[in-house]
Amino acid sequence: MSLKPSRLNTFLLAISGSLYLYLGYSIERYQSFVLIGLYALLFSIFIYVFRKNQFSAKQIILTALILRLLFLFSMPVLSDDIYRFIWDGKLIHEGIHPFAHVPSWFIENGQLPKSLSIELYRNLNSPDYFTIYPPLA
Repeated sequence: MSLKPSRLNTFLLAISGSLYLYLGYSIERYQSFVLIGLYALLFSIFIYVFRKNQFSAKQIILTALILRLLFLFSMPVLSDDIYRFIWDGKLIHEGIHPFAHVPSWFIENGQLPKSLSIELYRNLNSPDYFTIYPPLA
């Protein structure tokens, strides 16, 4: 038996997609109230659409995947920790443990590894601190 969502639910899912696109590509860190409002609205739509279990598990998973694919090319702007992840990953790739030195040490001592750049360093939010993200072995 195939379950068919109503036109209203389909419309609301399309609105959700539009709101996710806005969230992923237009929101800035300082827009806290807009962010909270979007999350509340998206959650409300989710509760309304899926409350009566009108969708099969396959449809729910497919919908979730499609909505997540909308973020595929968006830059994670709500946190600048991404630059530290990149910094630490490049250090590991060079064979340097991220807890060996703080990022500013590489600049001050003129020993910046080849894969790292000054531009990346300038984007770090805590260049004078050791990483707080332990690497996985």
